[in-house]
Amino acid sequence: MCDFNNEYETNIEYNYLNNQNETSEESSVQQTLPPRVGISKGRSLEKLIIPDSAFDQASKLSVGMQFENWNHANLVLLAYGQQIGFVWRIQDKYLDKNGGVYKYVFECRHAEIFKSKKTATDPSKQRNRESIKTGCTCFINMCWPLKSQCPSITKMNLTHDGHSLNPEMIQFANVYRQIPQDIMNKIEFYVNTIHGINQHTLRQLLQGEFKDHLFLDRDLANAIQQF
Repeated sequence: MCDFNNEYETNIEYNYLNNQNETSEESSVQQTLPPRVGISKGRSLEKLIIPDSAFDQASKLSVGMQFENWNHANLVLLAYGQQIGFVWRIQDKYLDKNGGVYKYVFECRHAEIFKSKKTATDPSKQRNRESIKTGCTCFINMCWPLKSQCPSITKMNLTHDGHSLNPEMIQFANVYRQIPQDIMNKIEFYVNTIHGINQHTLRQLLQGEFKDHLFLDRDLANAIQQF
């Protein structure tokens, strides 16, 4: 009887320690991995400056492509939309228990088919207004698993149906490809003033002054090397 109790207590203690270790490991993973913060809002497309690196990635979209975070992914999709001549929209997003975003579904704004909710008794008096919905099948799914460092493309179809691509948007895209000279001047100033400045510190300084610009690691690394 005594041996049974000892064995029972040992099993309880073993299971408790295992649960504690699993909880500790999960907590450790959550602390070391970057937060899955959703796409930032508040920047109008006219003010948002898209860097060259986003356009470079946009021309190579493929399943498995990774991004630094959701804002980076959004920049690349905006660049792709402007290159081709259409606009993305967020069809759905999925949140984890902490409010972080672990999945986005992007689709062409011409997706789905318009269905009128009003039906006239006399078909000749039925008014069918024009809709941008043409049943386009272009979409991209992106996921950011809990134990992953970044989001990536998991599924996509870049074929458009039922609408034409707008060349004016392609011209609009070219305006925003270069880093503005005033930002480059600031980068040069910080690089020459703060010896050995890293990308993280440089980004913090620049974002404090240029709130409408998103800075990517690759762009900052290239900019630092120029001075």
